[in-house]
Amino acid sequence: MAMNNFFGKYSPVLLLGLLVLAHTSAFAQIPSNEEFEVINIMDRVTKNAIKLGENPVIDNDTLEKPELNYSVLSKEIPLEYEVDHIPPAKLGSESVERLYHSYVKAGFGNYTTPLFELSINKLRSKKASMGLFLHHLSSSGNLANVGFPGFSDNEARFFASKYYDNYTLNGSLDYQRNVVHFYGYDANDSLLDATLNRDNTKQRFSFIGTNVELVQSKKNKPKWLNRVALDYYNYMDLFDSQENKVGFDLGLNKAIKKKYTFTFDASIDYYNHKFTALTFDNIIFSLQPMIGMEGKRGTLMIGTTLAFDATSNGSVTHMYPQAYGHYDIVDDILIFFGEVTGGVRKNSYRSLTLDNPFLNPNGNLENTSENATFAGGLRGAFSKRMTFSARVSQSFSADMPFFVNDTSIIAGNQFDVIYDDASLLNLRGELGYQVTEKISATARVDYYKYTMDKELMAWFKPEIVGSLGARYSMRDKIIVRADVYYIHEQFAKTYGVDSLGAATVVPITLKGLIDANLGVEYRYSRALSAFVNFNNLAAYHYYRWHQYPSQRFNFLAGLTFSF
Repeated sequence: MAMNNFFGKYSPVLLLGLLVLAHTSAFAQIPSNEEFEVINIMDRVTKNAIKLGENPVIDNDTLEKPELNYSVLSKEIPLEYEVDHIPPAKLGSESVERLYHSYVKAGFGNYTTPLFELSINKLRSKKASMGLFLHHLSSSGNLANVGFPGFSDNEARFFASKYYDNYTLNGSLDYQRNVVHFYGYDANDSLLDATLNRDNTKQRFSFIGTNVELVQSKKNKPKWLNRVALDYYNYMDLFDSQENKVGFDLGLNKAIKKKYTFTFDASIDYYNHKFTALTFDNIIFSLQPMIGMEGKRGTLMIGTTLAFDATSNGSVTHMYPQAYGHYDIVDDILIFFGEVTGGVRKNSYRSLTLDNPFLNPNGNLENTSENATFAGGLRGAFSKRMTFSARVSQSFSADMPFFVNDTSIIAGNQFDVIYDDASLLNLRGELGYQVTEKISATARVDYYKYTMDKELMAWFKPEIVGSLGARYSMRDKIIVRADVYYIHEQFAKTYGVDSLGAATVVPITLKGLIDANLGVEYRYSRALSAFVNFNNLAAYHYYRWHQYPSQRFNFLAGLTFSF
C-alpha cells in the first residue's frame, strides 16, 4: 500500500530522470575528434600552515610536608608458646657387631714345639681398660753335631688404664721366664761330650717389672705436665747374677703464642748390678730442654741434652746436640726430614742378653756414648697406593759393644762383650704398597758401614739386612702372610798363630742367610680359626752366632678361639 503511493506521487519526476540518463549514456559512446591545446602550466602552491608557538605547561604545585608530633606507649604483649615434643630420631634396624674380649690360642710343631696363648681383656669403656696376657713357646728338638738346643719363653702380663678428662693413668705388671742352653759346641768331641750335658749348659733368665705413668691425653691442649712415669724391674739368671733398676721420667711442655713450643724432659735411672765376682752401681741423669717452631709447611725443634753418667769407678758429664725437623716440599707427597741427636745408651745385662742370650755373666758392662748422629732423608708417596722413605745417617760413638766367643772356655760356647769406638754409616730405603685392604706389601733394606778404631772388624754386624713382607686376604676368610729376611755375611773373631808363633786374630766368615716364612690362617667363623706357619722354607743351614746353628725347616699349626 505504501509502495503504490510512493510511485504514484513521484512517477513524473522518475520518468524524466530516466530519460536524461539514457541520453547521456548514448552520447558518451559516440567517438569525438575534438582537439585540446594546453597553453600554460599552473603552479600548485600550498600555503604554510599557521602553527601555535606555545608548548603545553604542567603546573607543579609544591605541597609543604606537615610536621607530625606523636608518641608511642610501649606495652608488653604476653605470648604463650608451648614447644611440642619431638620424638628422637631412630636408626634403621642395624645389628651391633659383637666384640670378643678374649681369645685362646694353641698349637704344636716339629722339633717338639708347643704354643699356648691366652688373652683376656675388658670390653670397650670410656672410663677404664684392663687385660691379662699369658704366653708359652718352647722347643726340645735336637740338632745334629751340637749340644741340646732346647729353649722356653714364658710371659704373664697384667695391664690397666684409667681415663680422665686431661690425662690417662697407665700401669702394668710383667713377669718373664726364658730358658736357653749353651749348645754351641761339638757334640762329637768325646772330651766335651763327657763334661757338658743338658743340665750344666742350661741358662735361665727371670724378669719381673712394673711401671706406672700419667700421660697427657692427645685430644686436649698442651698442658705443662706432659708425662710423669716411674718404673722398676729385677732381672736375674741361673748363676745368681742380678740387676735391679729404678727409673723416673718427667716431661713438660708449653705452647707459646700458638707457634712456639717449649719442652723439658728429665730422667734419672739407677742400676744395681750383682755378679759372682763383681758388684757395682750406675746412675744416669739427663736433662733435655728444647724449643720448637711450627710453620705452615714444617716444624723445627732445637735443644741439647746434658747427661751425667756415674759409677763406682768415677763419673763423666756429656753434652749432646738435639735437633729435629721436617719440611713439606709437596703436600703429603714429598717431605724432607732431618735430625741431629746424641745421648748415653745404657748397656745393661738385660739389654745385652736380649740381643745375645749366650752371653757369659761376668759383669763386663760399659755404657755407650753416642756423641752425635746426623740423619736426613725424604719420605712421601709415589701414588695413592705406594709410599716410600729414604734415609741416610752418620753416627759417631764411643764404647760400642760387640760380641766375641769367650776363649777362656774350652768349648767356646759362651760369648763375652768387648767395646770399641766406631763410626757408622747407614743407608735405609723402605717401600709400602697397598692395593686394597686385601693385598699389601712392604720392603726394607739397610746398608751398614762400620769404621772401627781398634778392632779389625765389626764382629757379628752384617753389612746388609733386608726384609720383604706381603699379606693377602681372600674374602676375610683365608689370610696368607709371607716374609723373607736376608742377612749378609758376618764375621766372628777367633785367634790363631802366625808364622812367628805369635797369637793373631783370624776372622771366620759366617755365610749370609735367607729365611723365608709362610703363614696361612683360615677363619671358619669370627670366633674360630685355624693357622699353620712354615719357617725356613728352604731348610737353609745358617748361623746367627758362631757355633750356633739354627733350626732348619719347621712348622707350627693350631687353633684360635675368641670368646
